[in-house]
Amino acid sequence: MREQESVLREKMRKAILERVGRGTSDPGASAGDESELSVADVPKGVDTGMLASGAVELLAIETAKERLQDNTYGLCIICHGPISFKRLLALPTAQRCLSCQEYHERATWDHPETKH
Repeated sequence: MREQESVLREKMRKAILERVGRGTSDPGASAGDESELSVADVPKGVDTGMLASGAVELLAIETAKERLQDNTYGLCIICHGPISFKRLLALPTAQRCLSCQEYHERATWDHPETKH
């Protein structure tokens, strides 16, 4: 999970820096330059979908790390039962057991706001 988080953060950082004209190979770019970036600096050409998806993935990783700290990792947030080891191997950030996840997806799919 740590490696996934590092790779994702680096990928997002590079995408933003390249789009704002501060390519990662720029010897003049420093850590201070990066920390001054804001949403306003991101031009229209940046794939905001990718950035949003990356942000959601980073949040899931952070949540999983918090659950590790409070000893609730591997327990479903709905029924509090165990999440199968196989599921956690496939999706280390899983918060629900398969049954509760399926129910959650059905409930979300049937929600009036998702119908077109």
